[in-house]
Amino acid sequence: MKKASRSLAILCCIMIIFQVFAFVPAVSAIESAEVTYELATTVEAGEKYIIVSNGYALTNKVANVSTAYGGISLASTPVTVADGKIISEVTDDMIWDFAEGTSALAGPYTTGFFITNGDSKFLSRASSGNSGVAPLNTSTYDASNVESKPHYCYWAFEDISDDGTIKSMFLFSSNPSDYVFFLRGAAAGFDCPGVPQSNMASSLANYPVQLYKVTEAGEPGEPGDSEILHQLLFMSDTHSDLTGSVPNFTNLRAILPLLKAENFSPEVISFGGDYIMDDMAYLVNWENVYSILIDVLSTTYPEAAYVFTTGNHDKEVNGGISEADFKRIFGFDRVGVSYVGDDYEIFHIGAQGNTSGVDKEFFYEDDIQALDTYLASKVGSGKVIFIQTHWPLHRAYNWSWRNITNADKMIDTLNKYGDDLDIVFLWGHNHYTDTNRHTIKYRGDSILYADGQSKTIKFTYANVGCMNDFYPTQKPYKETNVGPGVCLSVSILKDKLVFTYNRLTGANTDNPVLTHDANITISGTLYTNPAVVEILLLNPIGGEEPSDETTVFIEGTEQVKAGDEFTLIVILNNSIEGVYAGDIILNYDDSLFELKSCDPAGNPDMFFYIKHDQPGIIRVIFATQGIAVKEGRIPLFNVDFIAKDDAAGKSGSFTITKADFGIMPGGQKYSATNTGIDIFVEETWTVGDVNRDGVINLGDLAICVYYYMVSEGDPNWSIAKSADVNNDGVIDILDLTFIAQLVP
Repeated sequence: MKKASRSLAILCCIMIIFQVFAFVPAVSAIESAEVTYELATTVEAGEKYIIVSNGYALTNKVANVSTAYGGISLASTPVTVADGKIISEVTDDMIWDFAEGTSALAGPYTTGFFITNGDSKFLSRASSGNSGVAPLNTSTYDASNVESKPHYCYWAFEDISDDGTIKSMFLFSSNPSDYVFFLRGAAAGFDCPGVPQSNMASSLANYPVQLYKVTEAGEPGEPGDSEILHQLLFMSDTHSDLTGSVPNFTNLRAILPLLKAENFSPEVISFGGDYIMDDMAYLVNWENVYSILIDVLSTTYPEAAYVFTTGNHDKEVNGGISEADFKRIFGFDRVGVSYVGDDYEIFHIGAQGNTSGVDKEFFYEDDIQALDTYLASKVGSGKVIFIQTHWPLHRAYNWSWRNITNADKMIDTLNKYGDDLDIVFLWGHNHYTDTNRHTIKYRGDSILYADGQSKTIKFTYANVGCMNDFYPTQKPYKETNVGPGVCLSVSILKDKLVFTYNRLTGANTDNPVLTHDANITISGTLYTNPAVVEILLLNPIGGEEPSDETTVFIEGTEQVKAGDEFTLIVILNNSIEGVYAGDIILNYDDSLFELKSCDPAGNPDMFFYIKHDQPGIIRVIFATQGIAVKEGRIPLFNVDFIAKDDAAGKSGSFTITKADFGIMPGGQKYSATNTGIDIFVEETWTVGDVNRDGVINLGDLAICVYYYMVSEGDPNWSIAKSADVNNDGVIDILDLTFIAQLVP
């Protein structure tokens, strides 16, 4: 056979084979995801379970069970269990949906669930008989009438043994004289006999119920996408009540076992300060506080790491704990890295001041610079960066709306790295009438950091809740007399973060309850926030490999004030081998910005030639001393500018118009992609210049006198507030005196 004929024959065979396979289903692509049925110790609303009693699963089919009142019972199906899993066949009519009940008439238990199967109505007890065999029915109640008699379909799944190993499932009434009806299975079917509530515990102990959670694995070819890699717990403002001078940490003791019962296992438990009841930090022995706190934590989570920073109430003006003592006792600096994990890190910034001093609600510029330096070192790490502070960034409510000093600078610093890092800023200092409590803002949202002033954020901004908003010495102005205690748990997955708010009620009772919601009521108004929030990661963990494209970009602030000096860094993100020289041209708007200097960014192994002979253009040529530029993020040079006085209110661009590199061996030239940056120059305003005409004179004083004693909430406040120079919410003698002293 000739070579050409042989090739044609092979090609024909390949085409035939391809056509055959084109009509054969791709089995691996259509295989259903694996489903497991594992023994559950708790119930989660919205999940699916198989209900098992005495080895039989409840099935949504009619059973031939003789009943005392002629009702309809439901059938049972035997199940086989091995290693905590159902291994026998499971059919759709055995799988029940659990939805959390919300009726105020639910009785003494608040962990009840409405239960349905497929499109059926609520699983309920149809008979009103008080003895004998009470039938089960799925058609008696539905969404239109379930609220009228919720005790007929509001099921509880509760511990009936001290160690929690035996649980039962039952219906109950809000009337303590009514019967409790408990679920039990047998070969003939399921029924629901009733007993008086006084005999409830002993009766239920004879009829334990097990729930097997229905879990569907990820689609074939996508293993581990939904796997939780890490779990973290963040809380703040424990405000522990005291017995004498000894903290009780009542809420903390109550909530930790409830979290553990939900199979939540944090690697780290992180605190944002305010450990002791308001204004009582000077009363306590801090070594004793730390010892008790660690004992509470280790009782439930001995394997977790514990990290801390300070709150303002820990540093009272008349006592409290110093930074040196805090580090000595707690083991952590007020500011700095508190935990380093494989895929995430935690950086703490504690409160500096006290409840009445000048440092109240204040971010030190040194702290912001420390954070800036830290974040710069994390670019390219692929880690999630959690920054927990005591202070919020928004204009927060504490007796009145207050600005957080230097919050704008903190936002700018976070935004500076927001395009490169997954940053989560967590705040406490939770005041009971601040509607921002239990909220999460995302990339692209804005923060009102001062009256009428906001910034768009490039990070996640999340409140961690208040772990104790009530205690035996509850102040009368607080709006809640029982609860809530709220903390925030975070699950890290490969491609996202899942935030869950955990609410504790009844901490001082024998029956504390944990629910998940982010609601808050202020002055009778309910603010409803999502209890669970998912946020996708910019840098998926173990995700895509870095691009092989070499880029040059400019890094720096995006907002300055007229007259301010600022620094831009030109950075090479190098991903190719053999770079020995470079030629970069930076263009800028010289009508808005004045060049001060251009210097190498700490590169002793390079020669730099810097040329600036044309307005608005800087050219930098560099060459190494015989050593190729390393791969990765390489700062090349710094450029210092000053925003001109007449640039206020304008925006200017900084662009890279040329980014060429010399490659060896071969002497080739490589042109890299590049990105620039736009910088907005804010308009400046001098405190005391009430009419904002650029000078302080009698006109400003006249405005202040005209609105004398006008306060926030007055109909004229929007006009008058510019005269409130000390921002305390009222125009008074302090404002008048301040302006008068500035009049020439």
